[in-house]
Amino acid sequence: MADKQNDEGKIFRFRQFEVRHDVCGMKIGTDAVLLGALCASESIDFVPDSILDIGTGSGVVALMLAQRFPEAKKIIGIEIEPEAACLANENFKNSPWKDKLNAVNEDVKEFAKKAQEKYDLIVSNPPYFRETGQSHDAKRRMARSEETLTLRDLASAVSSHLADNGSASVILPVNREEEAIFEFAFAGLELTGECEIRSFVNGKAIRKIYEFSRKPQKFNSSILCIRNSDNSYSQEYITATEPFYTHLK
Repeated sequence: MADKQNDEGKIFRFRQFEVRHDVCGMKIGTDAVLLGALCASESIDFVPDSILDIGTGSGVVALMLAQRFPEAKKIIGIEIEPEAACLANENFKNSPWKDKLNAVNEDVKEFAKKAQEKYDLIVSNPPYFRETGQSHDAKRRMARSEETLTLRDLASAVSSHLADNGSASVILPVNREEEAIFEFAFAGLELTGECEIRSFVNGKAIRKIYEFSRKPQKFNSSILCIRNSDNSYSQEYITATEPFYTHLK
């Protein structure tokens, strides 16, 4: 994991930036870090000028993409929860890329209706639990459940804002694969790649990063195992996260 400050776990320190995440419904986790580290690794052969992060939370994925694509001119994070959006902007302002990062406190469905701008890269670590009553914490429930953002809503928003030659990456549990592919196809986007994520070398897939675009492309498929059979981190996981984590335990 990234270094954690002795401040009740409020701040994660990465190599080039820090992220405060204590008021967010969802704290920084493996899904977000892998999305930030792996998205668009094979699907685009150019530096994206503009990036949109749907459901940015603390802004960690947007910050990782700012580090990965320093030549990008604009990175926007959309966040429906007001405190999280405010915190994301605080994290952005404290980063080396403050001039290109901005968090917008808005429902992405409303954002999609009003904004006409297209983005070269769109990413999302969306809420994916169908149940809405699993948590009494309203912010955590909003961050985890689909009561504010369904897969159809997400696919529609991505389609509204994706540039013609752009790429979109979404991380989801594998049990949502068929539905995700259907909804993105319904929105006019084609599955062009996937990265299967396993907790252990011989384990089953727990998540996949799906990549979508408007135009057919050579399909890219890969597998990343987080840990070896002896519980140590795998070399591919270390390689993917080393540019961001200060050390791995």
